[in-house]
Parts: sequence; structure tokens; C-alpha cells
Amino acid sequence: MKRLLIPILSVAGLALAGTVGSSYYLLDYALKPDEARADTATRYSLLFAEYPEVKPWVDSLRAEDALRDTFVVMPSGERHHAFYIPAPRRKASAATTDNQPSASSEKPSGEATSNQPSASIEKPSGEAISNQPSASIEKQSGEAISNQPSASSEKQTKRRNEDELRNNSEPRVAVCIHGWRQQAISILHIARIYHQQLGCDVLLPDLHAHGLSEGETIGMGWKEREDVLHWMKVAAELFDAHDFIVHGISMGAATTMNVAGEPLPDEVKKIRFVEDCGYTSVWDEFRHELKADFGMSPFPLLYTSSWLCWLRYGWSFSQAAPLDQVAKCPYPMLLIHGDNDTFVPSWMIHPLYEAKPQPKKLWITAGSEHDRSYNDYTEEYVRRVVEFVEK
Repeated sequence: MKRLLIPILSVAGLALAGTVGSSYYLLDYALKPDEARADTATRYSLLFAEYPEVKPWVDSLRAEDALRDTFVVMPSGERHHAFYIPAPRRKASAATTDNQPSASSEKPSGEATSNQPSASIEKPSGEAISNQPSASIEKQSGEAISNQPSASSEKQTKRRNEDELRNNSEPRVAVCIHGWRQQAISILHIARIYHQQLGCDVLLPDLHAHGLSEGETIGMGWKEREDVLHWMKVAAELFDAHDFIVHGISMGAATTMNVAGEPLPDEVKKIRFVEDCGYTSVWDEFRHELKADFGMSPFPLLYTSSWLCWLRYGWSFSQAAPLDQVAKCPYPMLLIHGDNDTFVPSWMIHPLYEAKPQPKKLWITAGSEHDRSYNDYTEEYVRRVVEFVEK
């Protein structure tokens, strides 16, 4: 009996060791930050290659010192980074009140920055590269073309009226959340919608362990929800605004949905959410990836990996569930997903939409793969987002 028991235990021990080792590998692979995460120059190059229409807008922002950045000390003690863009009305106001603005030391609201390490706002960098106008790259959707000779002037009048309406409305802040192993720069094409079309102030944080923010482990949108909630407090102070839109893509969409299920900061008086191709839970997403990429079942690897994640980082794969979070959200949400998404599988949008209480809207883009809805349906994407926010 002993002769039989020893090899059985040996095999079991080897299997357990192999499973634990594989679990560590899976965890490190999924949660390890991009080694080049601080390489902003390459990220800008990739952005402009994919969205060339964004470059003139970014260049014009830089020329006006309107694309600024800041660092804040988070409740965790880490130092996190974000870009921010003041709304057009703020730039116009600054121009009339100060003929010699100092972009390197001003906030959009005109408050002085603090030298304290724990201050909410640090000095923005503000760099000027080009004075390219941004108007030439705006895409207008849904405009009626008149047969009257004065059609162009009517459009100009309409745009002036829209600009006046935005300038006279209560300030709104769009917080745009990037995806897994990306940077705030990666979502500037979405920020452009809110800045140009809706006249919003915009905040684009580098999530924990992404871009220029500190952190050694990605939280798959679960731990990051706490960071976004803090950024909302910062944005309320920075822009003196209390009307928010949070828009995220992929892991940023999961983060957005996780935020939506939390008690919001007191500074937030009104809010809408836009999630584009987010997953139901980290467990569901990793289970899908195990099957799709490695042909493996979830047992035992996913179970042991989730357990190790809980031991090391304080959260489990099943706990990190946007599906549970949206069920607690009473605020308006627009849910977007491509029906040909194989990375975050398209079926996930349906339980998410069902779980979300009203008010809600659903848009499934025909033929779109992961994070391609904007690319495939740019004008409709812009129109739907604008209509959703303005409703």
C-alpha cells in the first residue's frame, strides 16, 4: 500500500505545483503593466496613425496650451497622472480676462496651484507644437442640406447658436477611461467628441499602473473604480463643475460600469455613463480567454488564479463583476458593443443590458470587432453619444 501511495502523492504534488505555477503565470501575464507604458511619443504616433483627424485638434490644443496634465496623490499614496482639457468657453474667458496667460501654472478655473505633495492639482505641463486649426477635422452628422443658396451661412448660424448654447449652459465634465495596457492618450478620439461637439471640460486619467501613473499591478477595472471616483472629486474642483459623463472602452468600460454601481462623490449632482465593449466580469473574460487562446477549461487554473489574486491583491475574479455593479446603477447608461467582438465576446452585452435598470440605451454595431464601433460607424457613434448626453 505504501509503495502505491508514494507515487500517487508524488504525482498529485507535481500536479498541484504545476497548477500553482501556472496560476502565478496567468496572474502575472494578465495583471502585469506594459513595459513601455510611459512611452507617450509612441502612443501619440499610434493614435494619429489610426485617427488622423485627431492630430489637427491635438495640435491646436497644444498651441493654445489647452492640453494640460496634472498629477494627484491618491488615497493609496500613489501618484497618478491625468490630462485635462478646459472647455472652449473657459479658454475664451481666459483670453478676455488675461492677455498674458501662463499655461504652465494656471488651472482652467483660475485657481492657484499648490506646492503641497498631497494637493489635488499640480502644475500642468502644457507644450506648444503647432498652431493647426481644428475646425477642418470636425465631422457633422445628421445636418440637413438646404437647397437655398444661403445653406452654408445657415449652417454657420446654427453652429454659432449651438456654441452659444453650450457656453451658456452649466459646465459639464467628461471623464474618458482608456483600456487594458493603454494610456489616456489612447482615448483622445473619444475626448474630442465631448470637447468639440458638446463643449465639455475633459479629464483623461492614466489608470493605476498605466501611462505615467504609479502602480505595479493592473486591477482589471475593479481597483481602478476607486481611482476614478477620486478623479471625479478632483475634476469637480478643477473645473468647478458637478455635471458628469463617464465614458470608457474595453477595460475602461468595465471600470465605468464598476463606478456606476458605487456611491458617488457628493460633488457629483448629475451623471451619465457610456460603456463601449466592456465585460460582465473578470471571471467570464478570463474564462473566455483560456478557452479561446489555450483550449483550456476553467478548472482548476482559473479557480487557483482567482484565489491567488485574492491573497495577493485583495480581490477575486468573480468579485470584479460589472454585471453586479450595473444592477445597482440608477443613472442613464448607453451600452455599445460590436456583434463580431471575439475578444470581449458580443454575448456579454445582453446580460449587462438586462441587468441595468432604466434609464438605459443599447446600440449593437453590425460587424464590428473589439473596440471598433467608433472606427466603423464614426458619424453615427458621435451622433448617438451627443444625443444621449443632451437628452
